[in-house]
Amino acid sequence: MPTVFDSQIPALLDADYTPPAAVESSSLFGLVDEPPAHRWFLVGAPSSGTQLHTDPLATCAWNALVFGKKQWALFPPRTPCADGENGFSPHMQAAERALDGSRSLTAATWFRDFLPRTRSVEWCGPPVLELVQAAGETVFVPEGWRHAVLNLELTVAITHNVAHPSALSRMLRMAAHVAPAFSQRLCRQLRLNGHCLPDESEAVGIQMVGRSRVRDEQSDELVRERQKPRLR
Repeated sequence: MPTVFDSQIPALLDADYTPPAAVESSSLFGLVDEPPAHRWFLVGAPSSGTQLHTDPLATCAWNALVFGKKQWALFPPRTPCADGENGFSPHMQAAERALDGSRSLTAATWFRDFLPRTRSVEWCGPPVLELVQAAGETVFVPEGWRHAVLNLELTVAITHNVAHPSALSRMLRMAAHVAPAFSQRLCRQLRLNGHCLPDESEAVGIQMVGRSRVRDEQSDELVRERQKPRLR
């Protein structure tokens, strides 16, 4: 069967589910009209899934599984050690390059061929966190964590990306390049609400105001396409 990855269906299901308040209540996406697409309805066939990736715009995410089973593999953000170039030992650098290179593999191939390498005692990269998600369970993915997902059987899920205030500077820095109109609207709304923007946010968010509205709207449409992760 085909897979489904749809950003319109969640709006039709608003009365049928409640996002986890502990994660969703502080999301900055709720402050502006027309934020980047960040809510998805997912249907996945067995052996389909998501290639290794990091969620866009410095967002975290939650994934609630309604039906089926998913296998997850997650890696924490890069953490330099005391020695080596740029704080990374040569072995760690090699492992990071291998991990980044594995992003091109399909989910089924990644779980079959690459995941076993990360379980080895010889693996010098970040530790892998593995879990199997069952129906009725929700997985939270922190900002910056690389992850891959494999559908072990037919699955149905809802997922949201969440723009947490702690990631404001990083999010605006990224949005300035791919979604400047959203960046401007968010900065303006934060100011109206009495929030002080960090200097870095001012630089990347406010200086974009002079660009044309047409170009900004085109950029926002572009990020909606770019930030669609493959089926989780």
